[in-house]
Amino acid sequence: MKLFIFCILALVFSHLNAGEPKEFFSLKVYPLLKEKCFGCHGDDPKKVKGGFDIRSIEGILAGGESGEPGLVKGHAEQSFIYQSVLWSDEDYEMPPKKNDKLTKEQTDIVKKWINTGAVWVSDEERSKYLKRNTKKWETAEGVLVKTSGGQDDNWTYRRYKKENIWAYQALAKPRLLKGTNPVDYFIQKQLSEHNMTPASKADKLTLIRRVTYDMTGLPPSLREIDNFVKDDSPEAWSKVVDRLLNSQHYGEQWGQRWLDVVRY
Repeated sequence: MKLFIFCILALVFSHLNAGEPKEFFSLKVYPLLKEKCFGCHGDDPKKVKGGFDIRSIEGILAGGESGEPGLVKGHAEQSFIYQSVLWSDEDYEMPPKKNDKLTKEQTDIVKKWINTGAVWVSDEERSKYLKRNTKKWETAEGVLVKTSGGQDDNWTYRRYKKENIWAYQALAKPRLLKGTNPVDYFIQKQLSEHNMTPASKADKLTLIRRVTYDMTGLPPSLREIDNFVKDDSPEAWSKVVDRLLNSQHYGEQWGQRWLDVVRY
């Protein structure tokens, strides 16, 4: 009886573990290959660098122009693709640009994938794991963002670190000391966190020159300078900003920038 129960449990656990490499490939490995490798080795079948097409496990095992297999299942240290992403050989550094070089965490993903048998999953099955993963709004990899859909499942179900998607977080009103300007508060908070001190307070001539150039792209007139310098009322600064916002030059300045963006 004990032997029978043991066999049943062994079958159950082997079934559960069988799905782990597939899920790991779907959620970790394939998105990494697509982001870092497909550009040179698969996106355009007619321009595969070195003849090394990694869009399938067959292509990776076939290797490139050298004729050597791209990986040895179960042995990452003996696998060309793993050694390449480690940059262990200056003649085979992938991706070739330093800015695209894989992090330690990413090379560990490649290593684990190869050492656990280099499982490859079809697009249909991979999509199943991606969709199943969407039932968890937040995981160790980050949070999902509801969208109308991406170009493929990897983008639709991509996860983001919370700190990188502040615009999607619920609004929170911080407690400020009475009379504290919110802008000054957040600037001072950041300066303090970086052990920096703010610049000295600008005089009125510097202030009007800064705001006028920034908003209209033009210098303030002598009359505008004189009026602002002599105005000691609490509304002096607000009056200058409101005047500039109502100026046609303000529209010209920022309209020009948008026209430049659309190559007008």
